[in-house]
Amino acid sequence: MFSIESEENSIKNSLIVVEILFLTAAIFSVIKYGDSFLLGSLEKFDNDDVKYIRSVWNYMDIGIISCENIKEPTVYMMPGLTIILSFFMITFGKIDGLTAFRIFQAILQGASIYLIFLIGRKVFGSKTALIACILDALYVVEIFAANTILTECTFKFLLLLLVYISIWAVETRSLKLYAGAYSVKPIRA
Repeated sequence: MFSIESEENSIKNSLIVVEILFLTAAIFSVIKYGDSFLLGSLEKFDNDDVKYIRSVWNYMDIGIISCENIKEPTVYMMPGLTIILSFFMITFGKIDGLTAFRIFQAILQGASIYLIFLIGRKVFGSKTALIACILDALYVVEIFAANTILTECTFKFLLLLLVYISIWAVETRSLKLYAGAYSVKPIRA
């Protein structure tokens, strides 16, 4: 399902090189630039990214997922990113957890490139799929997205996974795959 074993060596090796170069650039930017990609201020909590961070800190300290008023629970902000980010902050600490989460997002972006290849191969063929992967890897916004504390990387990965599993479900006419594709349906915050 997710294998590229049957691909020509040139395609396979090119895809591996694209993945390695993208992951190297994304992880390097995460480590080098740190919090400089925050869109808001950690003192004022004036943008969605820092509101997610404050929500995680609040969730860790008193168990409430909040957005504007830290004393009241909210349904304004989807809890998915808060819960994922809290895992990294509990594991690595409140500050190092941000870096670990950004590295996780870089890995998700790399996995998304792989999913683009798989989808492109099914729809257009391997060479076109490889070109799509190269174009996606060269798109600087993909590295920027890995450095932000927002839902974009998770959404993109889950959307591509949904598309790929849906294509595979149609090909195999498998009810299990339809149900599996439905279970990974991304919810946009």
